[in-house]
Formats: sequence, structure tokens, C-alpha cells
Amino acid sequence: MNSQTPTKDHSSFMPLILSKLFRLSHSLLFDPAFFWFTAACLLIGEALLNIFIIKYVPCKYDPAEIHTEIDWKAYMKEVSIFLNGERNYTNIQGDTGPCVYPAGFVYIYSILYYITSEGVDIPKAQYIFAILYMWTLYVVFNIYRRCRQAFEFSRVFLYKWTVNWKFFMEETFLSSGFSKVLLVAHVWVLLAFLFGSWCRSDDGVPRLLHLGFFGKPSEIAKRTVTADQYCWNVYPATSESSSLLFACHLMILMGLWSGDSEGRRIADKN
Repeated sequence: MNSQTPTKDHSSFMPLILSKLFRLSHSLLFDPAFFWFTAACLLIGEALLNIFIIKYVPCKYDPAEIHTEIDWKAYMKEVSIFLNGERNYTNIQGDTGPCVYPAGFVYIYSILYYITSEGVDIPKAQYIFAILYMWTLYVVFNIYRRCRQAFEFSRVFLYKWTVNWKFFMEETFLSSGFSKVLLVAHVWVLLAFLFGSWCRSDDGVPRLLHLGFFGKPSEIAKRTVTADQYCWNVYPATSESSSLLFACHLMILMGLWSGDSEGRRIADKN
């Protein structure tokens, strides 16, 4: 009697493994039962990244120094002036100018001044801030845990309070299809700018959004910003104000898209 050894179909293993990996990934991202497991992995990753940055990332302003020093020396100089008896804020100055922070800042950094050997032991200060950062991240995760339905898409914004979309009928505004279209359009615009017309590659996004952010705007830009501010001050919003606001935002997006993100025009002028 001939016996045949049954053969296993290995081709069926791969779809099964991929299916299990997909379910596991979905559970890690969306199942509340896995929240702290995912959070713990992120915390560990952040801790390792902080250690790596402290040990190996050089200072932008002085490549010879390993630490990422940003105004630390200026703060320590300001604190040393305070600890030497000065109480007049106009006389408490560092390399970046006068001290502009309240007394709580001075007291806290005075403690750091002593802990870090008069501000010399910068890596120790970095590890202290890394611990504070990790604690802040842990607190934020707890907030996410308690407010996990903050982005509940089944909720609908009240039509009476909308500033942007009053030129649509209330029935259209409250429909689920309208909210989905807005979400898809928002993601599409972000991806379009990410891959098509991002900001300067060397410095990234602007650090501060103040008047200097606009540079030397043209008359069209000035009028667009003025009209935008006017629309936000119309209460209650009307179909006309919402239409004008939409047009302003569209012009701003078009201007950003067609703008000179790499600064080549400025370089050519210089």
C-alpha cells in the first residue's frame, strides 16, 4: 500500500500572516485596550531619541559643541546677574537682550544654575529637560486617554455658528457627505503642498507667525488680508461674508502654491 505524505500549501500562509498583522496594527492604533501598550512604545521611543539627540546632535551655532544650545548661556548670564543682587529688570540682560520673562522663570532657572555648576554642565540640564518633556508627554497621553472621543465624527457643528460656509444651505451643511468632502479636501490640500510646493528646505516652516511673516506684501495681498479680517468680524456671519472669506482663503492658497518657496527670486535679485 502506497502512502503519500500530505504537503502543506505554503502559499496560503502569507495572506494569513498579512491579515493578522493588519488586525494587530488596527488594534494597536484604535483599540482602547491596547492604548497604554502603544503609549509605552512611543514613550520608550521618545526617550531613546532624546538620549541620541543629547549625545550626538551638534549645536547649530557651534558645530564643535555636541549639545544643542539655544539661549541657555544667555539665560544663565541673566540668572547670574539676578543672583548677584540685581533686582531691576532693565539691568538683567544676556547675550540675546534683556530678560523678558517673569520672576518664576528667574527662580526656576536659578535652581538650574546651581544644579548645573553655574550653567556649565549643559548635558545635565538637557537631561533634566528631557525628563520634564517625558513627563509632559505622559500627561498628554492621559488627556488623550480621557478625551478619546474628542474627534467624534458623528457630531455635527451648529449651522448658526459657522463663519466659513453660510453660503450653503443648512441641509447641505449638516449632511454627512458635506463633512466627508471637507475632510478629503483638507487632506488633499495638505498632501499637495507637502509634495508639490513645500517651504524652504533649509529652515522649514517659519518659527513665528507675526507681521514679518508677510514680508513686503503687494496691494492684492494687503487687501486680501483686510477682507479676511472683515469677514471674521461680521456677526452673525452671512452668505456674503462667508463667500468673501472663502474667496480670500482661496487666493491665499493660490498665492502660497505659486510662491517662491526656495527663495530663488530673492537670490537672483541679490
